[in-house]
Amino acid sequence: MMKQLFKIGLVAASLIVGGCIAQNPASVRADANASSQVNADKPDTDEVSFGDPALQKVVADAMGIRSGTITYGDIRHFKGQPSISAIPQTVENLTSLKGLESLNELPNGISYLGLNIQAGVSLAPIAGLTVSQLSIQQDGMHTNDFEVLNTLKFHDMPAGTAFNQVEIAGNTGNANRAGLVNDDLNKLAPLFNRAYEANKMVKDFGFSLSNQRITDFSFFNSGPIKNTDVFAVDEYQVFTDKIQIDPEGFTENTEVKVPTQVKGMDGEPIQTSTRIWNARTSQWDAIKKQGTTTLATGLVSTDKWIIVANRLSQGYPETIKYANGNSLRVAGTQYYPIS
Repeated sequence: MMKQLFKIGLVAASLIVGGCIAQNPASVRADANASSQVNADKPDTDEVSFGDPALQKVVADAMGIRSGTITYGDIRHFKGQPSISAIPQTVENLTSLKGLESLNELPNGISYLGLNIQAGVSLAPIAGLTVSQLSIQQDGMHTNDFEVLNTLKFHDMPAGTAFNQVEIAGNTGNANRAGLVNDDLNKLAPLFNRAYEANKMVKDFGFSLSNQRITDFSFFNSGPIKNTDVFAVDEYQVFTDKIQIDPEGFTENTEVKVPTQVKGMDGEPIQTSTRIWNARTSQWDAIKKQGTTTLATGLVSTDKWIIVANRLSQGYPETIKYANGNSLRVAGTQYYPIS
């Protein structure tokens, strides 16, 4: 539910904060003269070829083209900044992004780019696009060409803008088995830093990294980013360090200590989970904690994993605040192997 809230917030930020994000064409970083060379061999009358009809319709609607056929001239002479919303509320997962490369020729860039993409689909067509708000949702980014995102450019947002967010998320909550991992955050440093620089004057700016596999958020306190909210729920967190259990005298009432292996922005251990899986009853029980260590009971000798999670129906994860103004909200399904 929180993931949907943030997606809706990206599309309708003005409804959330009570005001719209003003666009200042003079502050756009895109170089119109340079972008016009992207398809220099294409005359204005040539039609743009899209790989997914649903994407073509979304772009045509965003540009007010009723015929649905988009020409290079339509793009080169477009006066505003289109809001392109191909997210779950509007279309199924996109099967191709082919055709979006033509939007490099928009004179004023894109106000909102929201793409819900099928796993394995190349992100290459969005290389170099200029945007204000961004939502990329795709399972399996870790094994895909996600570093294309580093080529995106961002409009400098006007001082006093109330809300903006950059979302790089998976599609499948708690089960994105090839989602972004900790090291991928470092690989995406150009994206994060560029987006942050363009939004330094935004009152409520943040990154949404839900439905990935991230367990360590120290990247966000290791560089220039500050006064930024990082929101990451429904993470699929599988650990390799085993929880050792002595079989001698073990019963279902034995209390097993499970130190958290999730790390916050300062590299500190954090545990925001609220429930632990009970294999005997096939239910989520209330979690017991000692600091950030989970006290697990009810295990049986055949269990292979200790599973804890934040059941979002029980409330959103607590906000952890840091000295540089950053804040973190993180929750996921954590799998600790048993030895």
